[in-house]
Amino acid sequence: MERSQGATDEMRGWVSDMLGAAIADGRMCPVDGPVVRHCVLNWIDDGTARAGTAGWGLLR
Repeated sequence: MERSQGATDEMRGWVSDMLGAAIADGRMCPVDGPVVRHCVLNWIDDGTARAGTAGWGLLR
């Protein structure tokens, strides 16, 4: 994923769909997967993540 000024709606949809499919078919933990999806979508949406989490800091 390119680290740019943020993700497009198309990219956010694709990431959400791919992570949802991975959760549904057991490639991601059904408990942690939705949390990971939520955090990733927040990170690529606004370009930031809370300090202390994987990938924290500005995306830009």
